[in-house]
Amino acid sequence: MGVALSKQWARLLGVASDATLGARVVAWHVPAADSDWVSQVWAWVQAQAGLPAPAIAVDGSQGWLLCFALPSPRPVNEAQAVLRQLIRDGLQQLGVAVSPADAAAWRLTCWPADAPADAGEDAVPVPREVSPDRWSAFVAPDLVPVFAESPWLDCAPSEEGQAVLLSKLVPIPADGWARWLATSCQGLPDSLAAINGRAGSGCQADAQAVAGEGPLSATLSSSGGAAPSDAPRAFLLAVMNDASVDLALRIEAARVLLAHG
Repeated sequence: MGVALSKQWARLLGVASDATLGARVVAWHVPAADSDWVSQVWAWVQAQAGLPAPAIAVDGSQGWLLCFALPSPRPVNEAQAVLRQLIRDGLQQLGVAVSPADAAAWRLTCWPADAPADAGEDAVPVPREVSPDRWSAFVAPDLVPVFAESPWLDCAPSEEGQAVLLSKLVPIPADGWARWLATSCQGLPDSLAAINGRAGSGCQADAQAVAGEGPLSATLSSSGGAAPSDAPRAFLLAVMNDASVDLALRIEAARVLLAHG
């Protein structure tokens, strides 16, 4: 593992001894059949929920990983409950009906708590060789359509390029996490409205402890989110030929073009 990539994962996961503290990064597994959800939720999280963009990765096998960084190590059950609520609300606001049972069936992996027992010191969650000639890897949001039917890379990705993409993943602010923690405890159907209203006393106390402050009065951001490209090949060519884009990303674009024609 390269130094740059190692430093990015260390920034997000902390030291190995923190594994007992639960979750620092949580990955939502999205089947390839639901590829449209990836870009939709990625944009909604920023534009409507007012939170930092999650990182997008192909899982090297069956679909996608949408990765969220947490403000501090959180218990696994809490991390999963909050993100199930967040994602379910986002999909419902986007017109996708998701029942509580459907959301409960989603697979959510929490790192470092769910790191493989045999993982070496240099092992990282992504990128990894999942099977021969199939790699998990972070990808730029606009490349989601390119990998919709084959969610993997057929060769090892550039570690420099992976580090650049991972560097864009920043933790959810403590106050933002606190708001969604209070909401997930309530289990209300309309969380966006609930965030700006009252919270149950027990959940509010927990949320304030996470945020390290008093009443939760922050409002949601209305900043816009990018939409996926309608012409993936044209987008890749534009990235590859744009001298202002990081060289590592231009190389990644060229690699994808060669691999997928």
